[in-house]
Amino acid sequence: MSPVPPPPPACSNKGGRGRASTHLSIFLLTLLSALLLPPIVSAKDVFTNHFLVHLDPSHGHPDPPALARDIAKRNGFHSLGPLLNSPHEFHFVHAGLAHARHKRSVPHSRKLKTDPQVHRVYQQTGFRRVKRGYREEPDYMALGPKSVQKKSSWSELRASLDGEINPAVVHPEEHFQQLQDGAKAKRGYNSLTVDNLVGPPPPPKEPSDPLFPYQWYLKNTGQNGGKARLDLNVEAAWAQGITGRNVTTAIMDDGVDYMHPDIINNYNARASYDFSSNDPFPYPRYTDDWFNSHGTRCAGEVSAAKDNNVCGVGVAYNSLVAGIRMLDQPYMTDLIEANSLGHQQSAGSWVAQMGSSAA
Repeated sequence: MSPVPPPPPACSNKGGRGRASTHLSIFLLTLLSALLLPPIVSAKDVFTNHFLVHLDPSHGHPDPPALARDIAKRNGFHSLGPLLNSPHEFHFVHAGLAHARHKRSVPHSRKLKTDPQVHRVYQQTGFRRVKRGYREEPDYMALGPKSVQKKSSWSELRASLDGEINPAVVHPEEHFQQLQDGAKAKRGYNSLTVDNLVGPPPPPKEPSDPLFPYQWYLKNTGQNGGKARLDLNVEAAWAQGITGRNVTTAIMDDGVDYMHPDIINNYNARASYDFSSNDPFPYPRYTDDWFNSHGTRCAGEVSAAKDNNVCGVGVAYNSLVAGIRMLDQPYMTDLIEANSLGHQQSAGSWVAQMGSSAA
């Protein structure tokens, strides 16, 4: 009787339990490598030195901002305050880290996570915000509004079209004037009413600001080659006393020059903040090319003073503007945008205006 061959060893690759054991070992090694290796990030990801820190909700501290400052200090960070007045979420920054890098700061995040009073930590990724462009001042402004060569928008449109023109799409130039004249003869018009007997109210006095004749969007007389009266019709609102009183508009941009004579009396300092430098003075960082003047121009368009013989007039010249400086740092983060949008919303009627778009 021939002897029975012994079973293959566990490390054998000839079948049986040995092959299953080998496959299991490879699987465990792959799983362990996936758990130990850092997560793969995109080559375009940028990580900043800003961190969102969630404190343990059960910390029971009577002064959460003071607790956050103590946690930040003992871990080498600086606390910039709570996120949207939350008692548990805080904005930390580390001055020893670069403002932008392509690798996560794992040791710093790990150090914060080991703190017994810290619940979660998120290092903020950076992204670009691009300020909306503007056109340079044209040469004809030095010659006055009467020097602008008036052009017919209808004739330009007709000249740009090839072939026959569909009258249902492009109306004659006098079409809208005929509609207005026809509306006067509509049913229900009574010439004996008080308004029609007395006549229309006297026209409001135009602002005396030197650049008002160029502000075609406020009063369009065709001075820029466009259609007369095609504007915001703000003079009708002004005549009713709607000038923006008791309203604050937040200009979230590269800063506001609150010392400008057209803005200084309409500036709401209590509702303003600088999230780029973390102080309550959102003054722009001027450069030789005036790159950081976009926020000041936006503030002037909203609430520039009327009849002060300076520049133009704002669309709501009795309103206030708040400066939120948040577009003058290497990279934007979700924390900066969230704090900017939620800053001092209780300071009167609040309207936010952001002068940027995604890159």
